[in-house]
Amino acid sequence: MYLTAAPAGDRAVARIDPAHPSTSSLAASLPADWRTGGRCWFFEPAPIGSEDEEKPSMRDFFMMASLLIDLFDASHFFWGPARLWSDAKQFRASTAEMLASGMPPVLHLIAFRQHDAGEVEIIRTRGLAHFGGQEMEAARPTGWTVADLVRRLARLSLDIIINGPVQEARRLPGLDPGEWISMAPRGPSEALLVEFGRNP
Repeated sequence: MYLTAAPAGDRAVARIDPAHPSTSSLAASLPADWRTGGRCWFFEPAPIGSEDEEKPSMRDFFMMASLLIDLFDASHFFWGPARLWSDAKQFRASTAEMLASGMPPVLHLIAFRQHDAGEVEIIRTRGLAHFGGQEMEAARPTGWTVADLVRRLARLSLDIIINGPVQEARRLPGLDPGEWISMAPRGPSEALLVEFGRNP
């Protein structure tokens, strides 16, 4: 596998600015001088030489990312598809766990974004489509914390990453006894609508 590597230019740095409202962070506070002194590097898979050449797998990419984190003694890692900053050592540990167990490090690969829609709070994924072909959104049920909803959406995200997008409406048992999950696809360009409820 080959990667293109270079110090991040002004344009790339502006795109990944953690202060930008479209950028997310997973418990990762960057130092104030992160932009200066060539401290920020940009990596991406090199272009495929021909159509017959085998494309690198995501497993290969994450193995390489783990090596680069060690080589550069990186403190933070930015994952582009989710526009998500993570602590580099946590990202590396989660990647190592994935390589051993086969379970992707969902929280380091997918951003769970809060949106207010009047009296309803919506959580939407970003970056899930990169792996599973679709994003998800769900309203936070009354009495639930954001963490309650993210925990459930992370579990569904893992299922979509492993098994592919949800193609038809379905209703499944939820995480806790008496809980149910309803999933309704709304078209190829729209997020999967997820609803959580509890039997009376």
